[in-house]
Amino acid sequence: MALQGKTATTFTYYSVINGKNVVYFHAQIPVTGKSTFSVQIQDQALYEANKAECRADEDKFRKLVREKEDERDSALKAEEVQNEDN
Repeated sequence: MALQGKTATTFTYYSVINGKNVVYFHAQIPVTGKSTFSVQIQDQALYEANKAECRADEDKFRKLVREKEDERDSALKAEEVQNEDN
């Protein structure tokens, strides 16, 4: 038996309107492999009434996740180049 696993960066955010969680955003970025991303509307009525704000929050969240993916990809490429040099 052996301990196995993967390391990942996890993001969990909410679009909050009047103190209520309206939209749930979740992303997981593993060190290698594909990322996962999900969005769940938790209060449909507040979402509809504040759609522009919720969508702006989603755009900010997606940007944050993409930046982290880009950081990971750059680090992996740098590691590959270093390994080729050795």
